[in-house]
Amino acid sequence: MLPYTSPMRPGDTIAALATGPGRSRRAILRISGPLTLAVLERVGGLETRPTGAGAHTVRLRLPSSTGDLELPALLLLSRAPRSYTGEDSAELFIPGNPALIARAMALLLDHPADDGAPGVVRAAGPGEFTARAFLAGKLSLDQAEGVQALIAARSDEQLAAARALLAGDLGAAAVGMADQLAHALALVEAGIDFTDQEDVVPIGAAELRGRLDRIGAEVRAA
Repeated sequence: MLPYTSPMRPGDTIAALATGPGRSRRAILRISGPLTLAVLERVGGLETRPTGAGAHTVRLRLPSSTGDLELPALLLLSRAPRSYTGEDSAELFIPGNPALIARAMALLLDHPADDGAPGVVRAAGPGEFTARAFLAGKLSLDQAEGVQALIAARSDEQLAAARALLAGDLGAAAVGMADQLAHALALVEAGIDFTDQEDVVPIGAAELRGRLDRIGAEVRAA
């Protein structure tokens, strides 16, 4: 993958290798941003711009010393706002040969600037696709953190915790525990501030301890 050197600018179109480095049967190149369709039209050997979401068969034109090499590829196109990032975006499935991957990535990033075109095409920064999904309201903050945790997981336990975070389960549990703590605090404050009112019964120490013990057990289990 090409090194990342640019700051995150939402108006740019970004591209990156979405699968692991090295040889594999298939590699996925991901692109997202306002110039996605223009780039695909230029590199995909298409007579017309692919406007419909879904799968398309394309042939990438890779320049070489002996003439252009046509590389068969499968294109999965998603249109804004119904995509992971909320932008026009696409994934290109190509053979997982490192040399072909490098040349295909260079081709995606070699997009000439057009007058009036929004932004540029550049290599994505770490986590930038997920950052755009969060900014577009496609992911909550805890789900965005779950993506990072899923990538960094090194054990089955970490993987399970990351999946719970990504699914939003941990966030929902945290909201529930916060509500319980807020209710317990309200009862304590009521007992302090309104002891002169007959209809206010302060929470007892034993009951308060029991509530806090139950919340603590939920925190440790989460």
